[in-house]
Amino acid sequence: MMWHTLEEMVQRISDAGLEIDGLEEKLAGLLNNGADHGVITFDVPLGTQEQRLSVEFDIYQDDGKYLVWHHYYLRSPREKGEFEHFVNNGIHSGELENRFLELDWSGVMTEAHWSAVDGIEAFGAGYSGRNETYQRMIKDVAEGLLCHYLGGRDAERQVIERMPAYRELFYQPHFYWSEVPLDYAIKKIYEPKLAEWPVSKTSRMNINKMNLENLQAEMRALKVDEQLIAEMEKEMGRGRPLFELRAAVLIERGQMDLTLHFKQSGSSEFYYMNRYELSMTSAKPLEPGRQYMVLSNEKNDKGENLYKSFVNAAEAMEYFKSTPGVKELAVGKTPGDKFTLATRDAVKVDYVDKDFKMAYYGTIRTNTFYVDRGKGINVQQGINLMQGRAIYRDDLVNRGTNEVYKAWNTFELNEAKDKYGNFKVKQYGENYGVDVIKELASYNIKELEDPKKEAEIIAQMKDGHRPLVTVRDAEGTEQQLRIEAMPRYGNFNFYRPDGKMEKREQFQKQPIFSTEKGKDQGQEKKTGKGQAQGMSV
Repeated sequence: MMWHTLEEMVQRISDAGLEIDGLEEKLAGLLNNGADHGVITFDVPLGTQEQRLSVEFDIYQDDGKYLVWHHYYLRSPREKGEFEHFVNNGIHSGELENRFLELDWSGVMTEAHWSAVDGIEAFGAGYSGRNETYQRMIKDVAEGLLCHYLGGRDAERQVIERMPAYRELFYQPHFYWSEVPLDYAIKKIYEPKLAEWPVSKTSRMNINKMNLENLQAEMRALKVDEQLIAEMEKEMGRGRPLFELRAAVLIERGQMDLTLHFKQSGSSEFYYMNRYELSMTSAKPLEPGRQYMVLSNEKNDKGENLYKSFVNAAEAMEYFKSTPGVKELAVGKTPGDKFTLATRDAVKVDYVDKDFKMAYYGTIRTNTFYVDRGKGINVQQGINLMQGRAIYRDDLVNRGTNEVYKAWNTFELNEAKDKYGNFKVKQYGENYGVDVIKELASYNIKELEDPKKEAEIIAQMKDGHRPLVTVRDAEGTEQQLRIEAMPRYGNFNFYRPDGKMEKREQFQKQPIFSTEKGKDQGQEKKTGKGQAQGMSV
């Protein structure tokens, strides 16, 4: 792996034919901001609108001194291809196209323009759950409408600025190793039959190592268990274009099933993880070495029943319920030592074990979480959101203004899901009126006396956990309870080890103030309340 100084990297990129204004400043910014990885994008001036290209390359830095570059992407406009109209999510793509046809896309986007673009999102809702053929049909409609009506116009820029993920619908990425000269890469885009530029074996090994290290860092940032990170490395070595990793997480009432999705890029050997799913059931945790199995009455060559094994209870139950034929849902290490949970004949379920009925007939709570290069709701936060708890994020982005903001977040578990099949999010931002973390100081909590322990408790609560704290009541009696942030009410709940709630008031510090000060505060509070009521009218 060859590391370069800033000056050497500028020269290396220039030698490849990438004469880019502002390159040195952007590379210097990467070294100075402390990030280990940065994506730098530039337009490639070719003089014609039809051949508008951009170059995007990944640069890695080490210790603020050195840089390494292995590959880059050229992005060319997608062709304005034809597509077949069909109905999805109750929306006919032909009616959607009529909305695009009626609008002038050459100027500033209005509410009507954004409504038409949002129609694409509604049309494609549930995309990830479709089979590959259906996904291609949905993507053809989205690409066709956007490229035909917005491609090359100012509306395209406005859409990409507000929704960066839509760049992939406008532009086709072409992967090239850093050894490939830019002029040859551009030529190959328009002449696909050109021979591949020879690339050293060392470059391929380095880029695969870099991809692995990136994924490991991303998974750790998302607080994924180390065992799953090790499994990811093994799956990458098998070279499959798609793979999934699964785990069952013990929670207070049942278990949470986790599925991580990995996909190899269509234009390179890179793997990405862009989403994970959680399913919450009341199923009891499995003993080590045991698994769920769905057995059929069909036999293999040895006369044994064919079966499919599962780590996750939710997936096992869904497969058992949805696939036709005689089936048995069981748990065990092998079919030979199985314990039957449920059976069905060719038509209906005819038996469910009494201790499994609550899990089988109960509601399975599911949600998909989308992440980008290790950023997003981490797995620990996701698990707690699914249990009705609040989490705190300081990296949220307003889609309308692109401004970063902070807020506590909860799932609206009792409301209808959104158009993508996920729970709606309720946020409590800085303007909500109460700083939950500052409110923590008003409680007699022993750990707050130690800055390090205080930081640990706050970090755990921001992930939605219930950390264990030592509280003192008015008489000085200490006990250990679990504390949970309640941003909706601007306070906290305290729980005993058995899960029962304790009254928070007994652990609050008693205010100390003079009589005169108390009178002033009372008058101020009363005035404030009157003003608030006036504003609400």
